Amino acid sequence: MKLFYFSFLVCIFLGACSDSSDTAEEHVWSDQVKTIEKAEAVEGMIQESVDLQERHIEEQTR
Repeated sequence: MKLFYFSFLVCIFLGACSDSSDTAEEHVWSDQVKTIEKAEAVEGMIQESVDLQERHIEEQTR
């Protein structure tokens, strides 16, 4: 009987450690990648704005 309970507990632990949650982790990871890509796009727009302002300032000082 103890062997049955031990086998049952082993099956439960193995079932709890399955890879069924990997899809949720991939989903979270893809959200993080999208957020980083959006931040990089915004950074590029800000840098373009800074470059444009610097050009305007240089033109005004001439």
